[in-house]
Amino acid sequence: MKSLQDILESLEQLLKEINSPLLSKLNIGLDNHLQRDLITNLDLPEEVTAMYSWRNGTEVKPNDPLGELWIFDFGLFVSLEYAISLYKEAVDFVPKWDKYKFPLYVSGGGEYYLIECDKKKKEYGMIYFHSIGNFDFDIIITKFDSLQTFFLTMIECYQKNAYTFDSDNSIKFNFELECEISKALNPNSDFWKLYPV
Repeated sequence: MKSLQDILESLEQLLKEINSPLLSKLNIGLDNHLQRDLITNLDLPEEVTAMYSWRNGTEVKPNDPLGELWIFDFGLFVSLEYAISLYKEAVDFVPKWDKYKFPLYVSGGGEYYLIECDKKKKEYGMIYFHSIGNFDFDIIITKFDSLQTFFLTMIECYQKNAYTFDSDNSIKFNFELECEISKALNPNSDFWKLYPV
């Protein structure tokens, strides 16, 4: 499998090619020294550092519609500073969110994408979908096998038009196609098993 850095470069090139309005909203990346200063008490997977070196989340302005901020299906890429703040507020206060789960993306409506940081768990490095209001599963479920497959899934969803942009620059989703792509690329994640293709 390609390195995460190569995958992220491919994603950025693809976003340029499809004239994604989101590309201009992504913040410049953080250098490793600044990241270490911010995350002194956290042991995050190396892939998280690579992701934030590429880009530091999305610039959000007042009144920005969420559909113009999502980089994938209900996923807003948050800055490392915001992620740390959210982590400190949520750990042990939000059901099924322990100290080993760190937020990377949010829906803006109370759903979160968390990476497993406990090296002792078989899910280490996997991405969970955390949604208290979802009736299909009990609050939290694995959705992507790793950050690499998360971004490879995103790339393929754009390439195959599971994700498109409308005339208002809002992202649109074809869930059936997204499910088919995601299931193939994330065979170890339970979320996609809930939806037969």
